[in-house]
Amino acid sequence: MLNNYNHIRLTFVAVCMALLFFGCERDANVDVPLSKAKLVMRSFISPTDSVIAVDIFASQPLFNSSQQNNKFDTSAAQVFISNGSVEFPLTYNSTKRQFQIYVLQAFPVTAGQTYYLRATHPSYDAVDASCTVPVSTIDNVKATVDITDPYEVFADVSFFDIAGQKNYYRVHAQNVWIPDFSYFGVDTVVYADFLLSINNFYSDEGNDGKEIKSKLLNYYSYHPGDSTDIYVLNVDENYYRFHRSIFTTGGGDPFSEATPAYSNINNGVGIFAAYTQFMKRVF
Repeated sequence: MLNNYNHIRLTFVAVCMALLFFGCERDANVDVPLSKAKLVMRSFISPTDSVIAVDIFASQPLFNSSQQNNKFDTSAAQVFISNGSVEFPLTYNSTKRQFQIYVLQAFPVTAGQTYYLRATHPSYDAVDASCTVPVSTIDNVKATVDITDPYEVFADVSFFDIAGQKNYYRVHAQNVWIPDFSYFGVDTVVYADFLLSINNFYSDEGNDGKEIKSKLLNYYSYHPGDSTDIYVLNVDENYYRFHRSIFTTGGGDPFSEATPAYSNINNGVGIFAAYTQFMKRVF
């Protein structure tokens, strides 16, 4: 604990410093060079998805007040995906404002395969990225759901790491409510996601082959007959690093330095990543 002398000393120093900065205060006009806007490309692919979807937009450079994305013409972009042998163009979906290709019909995504994504736009530098789909899928999942509190749902999930290889995982869950037809007047399925946390992403570094445990929470009004879908994703390193970086970008401390979100897009920013997934429904 600081004694009175130290308190007086620190106060005297603080006052002197304040007077010093006040006396030295000057208006500074500094010309900061404007950085160039870049293409942002974002896509996650998996063998279990029916569609490959790619979002394309423009970055908002620091110190540039122009509303870049308000003027960005998404439809002017061209997007292509390749498995290293064959390249296919993606079709622009004007309703969702994204580029798509149907996986099963035109371009299947295979575990262990490396894929290459590129995009061009007449007003921006071309961008490209690659990712490799994880080989294995987790299937030894144990899960229990605790609904002791009707407005809080806990899910305890455990599984064993795939030994002998470097792995990254994400654990996720959804509550599933199928209301009676009379409730909405139409057949409806309502999904409620559990809270997303940095603690839902795991690396097996130092835990090769060992059991991984995860606890998930959802603030949700549970209905009789509801179920919970548990997802365990085996993700590539790009997926893992990107999602974990989101939680550290800016930080919770207003005096901390911001950490840029992870990106693997050449000449641009964004993320192109892959995963396999296992789903288990718990009643």
